[in-house]
Amino acid sequence: MIVDIRKDAGKEDLEKLLESDFAFVDHRTSLSPNDRMFLSFDRLINLDEFPGCSSRLENIAAGSRAGFLQNHRVVLASEQLAHFRNGQIELTPDPDPEFTSQAALNFFSEVRTKFRQQLRTMCLLRTQR
Repeated sequence: MIVDIRKDAGKEDLEKLLESDFAFVDHRTSLSPNDRMFLSFDRLINLDEFPGCSSRLENIAAGSRAGFLQNHRVVLASEQLAHFRNGQIELTPDPDPEFTSQAALNFFSEVRTKFRQQLRTMCLLRTQR
């Protein structure tokens, strides 16, 4: 799961709350000059669990947006943001400008690499793409 939070929302306390509810934060990035930050969590979840996680996030950090990354796409706040094709990130038409920054694109790529490593470890993915 990935989470988009405001950086001014008591970041350290908020991360501890999120970790206690979801899992260890394994990756984070700031979206400069925006006041937002992306976090990803070490534990993989089933997509069936996502609505419950999204509701819990709203209770912990109002105004934050939950999302997820799958092998070939990124979804945030129920909006498909990007697809991974031929080793590239392709943004969907008219994405929110804060998600087109190099920091956001690097975050998505790095989280996807880690996600694919986890899938390979679980023998759910065989190719190295």
